[in-house]
Amino acid sequence: MMDPSAIPVRFSRLKRFAMSPAHYLDSLREVEAGMDEDEDTACKRMGRLGHRLVLGGQLCVYPGERRGNAWKEFKAEHAGEDIVTAKEHERAVRIAESLARHSDAMHLLRGEHEVEIDWSTLGRACVSHLDVLGDRYVTELKLTACSSPGWFTRQALRMSYHAQLAFYLEAVHATRGPCSAAYVVAVETARPHVVTAFELTRAALEAGHKQCRIWMEQLLACEHAMEWPGYAQRVIDLDLPEAEPDLIFAEDVA
Repeated sequence: MMDPSAIPVRFSRLKRFAMSPAHYLDSLREVEAGMDEDEDTACKRMGRLGHRLVLGGQLCVYPGERRGNAWKEFKAEHAGEDIVTAKEHERAVRIAESLARHSDAMHLLRGEHEVEIDWSTLGRACVSHLDVLGDRYVTELKLTACSSPGWFTRQALRMSYHAQLAFYLEAVHATRGPCSAAYVVAVETARPHVVTAFELTRAALEAGHKQCRIWMEQLLACEHAMEWPGYAQRVIDLDLPEAEPDLIFAEDVA
């Protein structure tokens, strides 16, 4: 395998440390094998299509279903392109129209789009891909199942969006100058495609910076030792939660 330290750090891989160093190393193996980091799904295609309709980019629309000889021929003719169906395209257009009706969201999406930044932190090469770089702010466009403030706040924590935006702010500060504000524009993939705009608080960004620092230090330690452990390196206790001592899931009984 190639030297892990020779591969620039992307946040999408760095956050694998939330699982374990072994998960991070596995993401590099996928890169080496020329594989996508995650299996492609209709939801992810919709996300990419929504980004391109709103932020700009080329589209390749197939008018039929993804099956049969006609699909195989079309796919071969457009090898390397990101192909979406007419139904997916129609849905993404509705999402873009919903965004266009939200003035605050559209304001936050103004600026440089799809910005790639090469930078470094702690002496380690990194690369970051920003959806929007505005005047001293960054914005991420997120397509989501629900943009309700309560639900999305929990989702943002689970997906480490606060750390992602903090990482991007560091990238901009290291290469472009001061940048202190971070926003997320969340739009629902299902009708009526409700849009909600969020500004990350100072506390959220500070927590994100700390989390990124912890993961980066773990990464450097693993690269130095050339060891990539999983969750635990010794036998650990498996006990019942104190609050639910009688909880048993029948489907897990073997």
